[in-house]
Amino acid sequence: MTFIDQFQTAREQLQTRARDFSEAAVEAARGSVLGAANRVNVAKQPIRTLAVAGQRLSNVSNRYFEQLFGQQAHTLEGVIEAGAERLKRAAKAESLKDLIKGQRTLGNAGRERLAKDLMATWKIAADTGNEIRDLAVETYAELVHGVQTRRAPAAARAKRTTRKTRARKARR
Repeated sequence: MTFIDQFQTAREQLQTRARDFSEAAVEAARGSVLGAANRVNVAKQPIRTLAVAGQRLSNVSNRYFEQLFGQQAHTLEGVIEAGAERLKRAAKAESLKDLIKGQRTLGNAGRERLAKDLMATWKIAADTGNEIRDLAVETYAELVHGVQTRRAPAAARAKRTTRKTRARKARR
């Protein structure tokens, strides 16, 4: 074997090693990229779950403030009406005794109305708190345990039922 043959054999071996090394590097990179793509795909469902939870939380919050502002307006209207009634009774009182008696009666009615309004406000806050707690528990269960807690929207359930019915009819 001549020097040139030895040199050519060494060159071929070196080229083979370089090709094998580059192919192995490409395969390793390809495997890493596929793994990353799979991890990105796996992240879609938790992101969707969080997005839906955010929408639901926004809806609960909006509904809470709508109810709270409505209740506060009702309470304020009651306070204004009670104040106007007190002034009317004071103007119509024939004596100090009538004035005190009328104001005492209105005071008791006002406290009862205010207590009812406070209970209504408390109920709004408690119901909203329960909704938020349920939302948090459902979201946690979906994210951590993979438990699907949300019901399918009515349109999706109807579509599914229609498909099942058609499939049954087709089998007959």
